[in-house]
Amino acid sequence: MPAKPKPLLPIVRVAPLGLLNAYPVYEYELDLLVAGSPGSQLLGLSYALIGFAVALAIAIFGTDINSDRTYSVFVMGEW
Repeated sequence: MPAKPKPLLPIVRVAPLGLLNAYPVYEYELDLLVAGSPGSQLLGLSYALIGFAVALAIAIFGTDINSDRTYSVFVMGEW
């Protein structure tokens, strides 16, 4: 019966500058870092909505409409 092969151990080299701390990082921890916090996702959404709100305000206040009925239709159509 052949002998079991020994598992390969990682090569560890000591840094000459001083102490080096190594911490294991698991895959799920990297996924959490990539996802970011919920606040950062809402911040990106708020940037898009601010641009939309500014464009809507420019469209509403920059348009001269004489009739109240036409103005109401225009404002309701924007929403």
